Amino acid sequence: MAVALFFLTLATPIAVWQLGTSDPYRFWLNEDTTVPLRVWYWGERTAVEKEHPQRIRICGTPRVVLADPSHTQFRMAMVLSGGGALDGIRIRMRTTEHDVLANGRNGITLTLDRTGTRIMDGTTLLAQTDTLRYEPSQSLRIAFEHEGMETRIAIGCSVFGPFRTGHPATSQTIIEPLGSGGGCVRISDIVAEGVSP
Repeated sequence: MAVALFFLTLATPIAVWQLGTSDPYRFWLNEDTTVPLRVWYWGERTAVEKEHPQRIRICGTPRVVLADPSHTQFRMAMVLSGGGALDGIRIRMRTTEHDVLANGRNGITLTLDRTGTRIMDGTTLLAQTDTLRYEPSQSLRIAFEHEGMETRIAIGCSVFGPFRTGHPATSQTIIEPLGSGGGCVRISDIVAEGVSP
């Protein structure tokens, strides 16, 4: 019995490392700035890697939450680049992970894939274009701003909005890679700044 307990004690950390846990993994980005961002996700521990204080690499299709704990109204910018196995990326704003999972409240959703770009407010299409699309191995700058009941989104040099919405601003930005799970996306130069307290 003692031998079995000994081996179980040795095997537990390895199993958690490989399989993941029901608790989210957490770390911080931009720790040395005035707006540090909290990152968390569920699944395999190795699915999200912090490569730099302002850069993460996401492999597979975990739902990754970037949160600015001190602001709900803020500007955020990032640069996305991914490989050929990735089909695109979805960014959910003005919602929380709990609201997405428990209530189906998607907030404002930006979907950038191989067919183009779509911006939705729940089930309402706000903007759509096929000229801005996900291209493997090409970097694309995305920025957005939440102020009051309005959200503005910039992709490269194109600006969409302001969109008025009934969804309250939240501190969370949810990032979801799209595809079969074999692709990776690098999100770099992640910066945020509060626009009002």
